[in-house]
Amino acid sequence: MFFAGAELALTARPEAAGRQEFYVTLVTAGFAMWNMGVAFIVGLLLHEALARGWIKV
Repeated sequence: MFFAGAELALTARPEAAGRQEFYVTLVTAGFAMWNMGVAFIVGLLLHEALARGWIKV
C-alpha cells in the first residue's frame, strides 16, 4: 500500500503542484513509514499552517 501511494505521489512534482504541496507530501510520506495515523495528522496540520502563512517555504 505504501509503494502504491509513493508511486502516485511521484506525479506531484514541485513545478506542477507547487512547492508547499510537494513538501507536505514528502513530510507526510516520511511519517507514514512510521505511523499512518500520525502521518495523517501531521499532514493536515502542516498543510493548514502553510495555508495560513504560519510557516514560509
